[in-house]
Amino acid sequence: MGCGTGLSGLAFKKYIDYLLGIDLSKNMIDVARNKEIYNELIVGDLNDIIKDQVKLYDLIISTDVFIYLGNLDDLFKNIKKISNKDALFIFSTEFNTGDNYKLNFSGRYSHSHDYINKILKVNSFKLIGHKIGNLRKEKDKWIKGGFYIASS
Repeated sequence: MGCGTGLSGLAFKKYIDYLLGIDLSKNMIDVARNKEIYNELIVGDLNDIIKDQVKLYDLIISTDVFIYLGNLDDLFKNIKKISNKDALFIFSTEFNTGDNYKLNFSGRYSHSHDYINKILKVNSFKLIGHKIGNLRKEKDKWIKGGFYIASS
């Protein structure tokens, strides 16, 4: 989800039989397509695409994507709908210490652990692991991120 140029897909490709990539940017999809990582690539809004999916998936990966979204409630509900029993959901967020999500001065959203934990529980995901660490560098400064592994 939010496959971009295919960095996450490349990391997992040798372990996966079928890899679907979704991204809002056609340019990113074109770069990923040229790398021949994915079996299928779709340009569009994540929520709009997955709400109509009939396939079920064993692994859903979304790294450094939720920074462009504030409220994740509907998205997590739709991710649950496309998850096989015992599917893994691996994702990252920009971290904040509040109890919800917020739009930062950077124009990106950050999500608190409390908020993520709440929407995982509401959607019957089990949190397997969570860590706070360096997500990415911005202007020579590390941005803190939350890294999550959940199961359906």
